[in-house]
Amino acid sequence: MRLANLIRYRPRPSAFLGLGLAGLLIYLLIAIFGSTGMQRVRQLEAELAGARAENERLAGRNRALEEEIVRLADDPQHRESMARYHFGLIGPDEIFIQEAE
Repeated sequence: MRLANLIRYRPRPSAFLGLGLAGLLIYLLIAIFGSTGMQRVRQLEAELAGARAENERLAGRNRALEEEIVRLADDPQHRESMARYHFGLIGPDEIFIQEAE
C-alpha cells in the first residue's frame, strides 16, 4: 500500500513556485554581481563619457575648420596671407630674395 501512495504522490505547485523564485534570485545575483554585471556597466559608462568628451572636442575642431573655410572663401586678403604663409607664394610684381647663412 505504501508503494501505491508514493506512485500517486504529486508535489504541490507552491514547491515549484519556490524553486522557480529561488532560481530567479540566483540568476539575478549572478547577473548583477558577476563579471558581466555592474562592473561592466560602470566600465561602459566611463567609456561612454570619454567618447562624449572626444566628440565634443572634435565638434569644436569642426566648427573652427568650417569658420576657416568660410573665411578663406569670402576674404581674398586672408586667402593670400595663408598662401604666402603655408606655401611661400609671392605676387607677380614681387622679387624673391633669399639670405645665405
